Amino acid sequence: MVEPKKFSGIGLKLIFIAIVFVVLLIGLFCMNSKLSDRKYTYNDAVDEISESAGNSFSLEGPYIVIPVIHTWYTEHLVQEKTVREKNQQKEYVTVYAEKTDFTADIKTQMRTLGIYSSPVYTGTLDVCATFVIPYETDDEYEYLFDQAQLILDTRQRNLCSHPVFNINGTETVSDATYNCSGTPSYSVIGSTCAVTSGKNIFTTHIDFKGARSFWIHPVSKDTKLTVTSDWASPGFTGYDYLPDTREISGDGFTAQWNIPFADKSAQIGFRLVQPVDLYKQLDRAFNYGFLFIIVPFIVMFLFEIFADIVLHPVHYLLCGASSVIFFLLLLALSEHLPFASSYLLACSASAILTSTYLASVTGKIKIGASMAILFSVLYAYLYLSLKSEDYAFLIGTLFAFCVLATVMFLTRKVDWSSLHKRNV
Repeated sequence: MVEPKKFSGIGLKLIFIAIVFVVLLIGLFCMNSKLSDRKYTYNDAVDEISESAGNSFSLEGPYIVIPVIHTWYTEHLVQEKTVREKNQQKEYVTVYAEKTDFTADIKTQMRTLGIYSSPVYTGTLDVCATFVIPYETDDEYEYLFDQAQLILDTRQRNLCSHPVFNINGTETVSDATYNCSGTPSYSVIGSTCAVTSGKNIFTTHIDFKGARSFWIHPVSKDTKLTVTSDWASPGFTGYDYLPDTREISGDGFTAQWNIPFADKSAQIGFRLVQPVDLYKQLDRAFNYGFLFIIVPFIVMFLFEIFADIVLHPVHYLLCGASSVIFFLLLLALSEHLPFASSYLLACSASAILTSTYLASVTGKIKIGASMAILFSVLYAYLYLSLKSEDYAFLIGTLFAFCVLATVMFLTRKVDWSSLHKRNV
């Protein structure tokens, strides 16, 4: 084996190693940009899947809009005579329910676009509401109870059929609600129905579809929402109220909210959280990439000091490149295989390549075996950090401290000023 050219001083050697380290960091940065590109492609695919399913299902209501004829009289002088003139104006009053019970049953399924997949859902929603209308017709206000509009504020693209409204035992089929200009609104559905002054009972059954999330505005004075779903990873945070009770298992979840007052600006519901956020894990893995360059470099340099070998900066470059390629392998494999399998394949390939290469270059199998053990520890540490998000910072700090302490302990008796005499 041809002996590599020896450098005359440790300072020059460290400068070359530092240059190699910077070059590899630039390569790692470029790979991180590739991760961002893949993440954007994934998000675009999820957006397209969700958009085709109607995106999030949301509902506000029910409420009743009652036309009212307001009549009043004005007096004015006409040729010194007092003339009494009748005036009329059509107005509207809105009545929200005293109590509303929502019961939702939601089934999910995975939809695929290319190599990407995202959950969508279909479901049923049963609504039962009690209205108390406090108005009665008198000489000034004539309430047109037979022309009342019962309205649910929800997007029609989320509906699988026309809901049938039942008000006081009379059924009507809902449709797009028209505004004052006669233009139909596709963000609300409603039906003309007859109501009475006092208590009114409303029920309906809604077949709907959606993606991402499900939520309701608690606009009634007393709102109860019960949701049953087969999705095992619901996200309840990010909404104004957490469920009062919830049961989550591998087969799905059941949750119940009780809101004893109206809060028109609030939302209650849940999100379809992906059990494993692949690109979030990959992004965190790339954040630790510099350790997979600097730690092997430190160990290789220690080998030069204690194992009586000489390594060229090219050896550092190639071994560091093998560590950087690990992250690219992990990204490519994890888009097609489960993350754990992808991680095992990528780290095995990188560790075997580097360890075999160093054993061959130095002619010492023990050095290759030592590097294999080192990479096993590194990759085990990284996997533990990825799975322990809440403790990742603590784990990383302790690991860095242990590496520094080990290097300081091993080199405590090294005479750095005379290392050039040992052909480092």
